[in-house]
Amino acid sequence: MTRRTLPALLSRHPIPAVLLIAGLGLMPGCAVNLQPCLGDPALDLRHDDPKCRIAGAIQAEKTRRLDLFPHLLENLDDPNGDVRLITGAAARKLSGLDPDFRSYASLAERQEAVARWRAWWEAQQHDGGPTPVAQRDGEASGS
Repeated sequence: MTRRTLPALLSRHPIPAVLLIAGLGLMPGCAVNLQPCLGDPALDLRHDDPKCRIAGAIQAEKTRRLDLFPHLLENLDDPNGDVRLITGAAARKLSGLDPDFRSYASLAERQEAVARWRAWWEAQQHDGGPTPVAQRDGEASGS
């Protein structure tokens, strides 16, 4: 039986080698994040790991955390498209507003949609604070 060394295997199979190296976090920009999500949407929305930022957006929407809406707005400019997609859906559900945000749109188009959400948020602050969509629709009040 021939003994194969790791460098010999990697030279014969470059694609799996790149995947192995990326999986180990040895490629620039591909670091493995060993910090777990914290379970608090306020903290997870600002986490280094995109999966945690996504989890934070989902939790903020599920728990109707309108106080976190400004953090959702910040994450709509996230470099990770999945974070932008899920955060946009959470913001849409929390606000009840669809400003035509598309996570894959150009930066300028995304900024226009975020500006509409920001204007909504600021108007809510002047009107005595936002009301969760569930309460506006009568779901939370039991009617």
